[in-house]
Amino acid sequence: YKFATKGCMKFDTINKSLLLRCRKPGDVILCGGMHKSVRKLMNEKKLPPPLRNRFPLICDAESGEILCLPGL
Repeated sequence: YKFATKGCMKFDTINKSLLLRCRKPGDVILCGGMHKSVRKLMNEKKLPPPLRNRFPLICDAESGEILCLPGL
């Protein structure tokens, strides 16, 4: 599978520090000005099911907001 090697996120949205975690049920990310389910995004990008629960999410540690899905 091919994954992106570059990514971007808004650093002004980070409160204090970042948190790296796996996905949880009901996770959403702001994508293109709209909130999108992480589950749906992974389906659209055709990420294999065995990798979906092991794929990292970069979150704001204070608010818990998902900022980036590296590689997607």
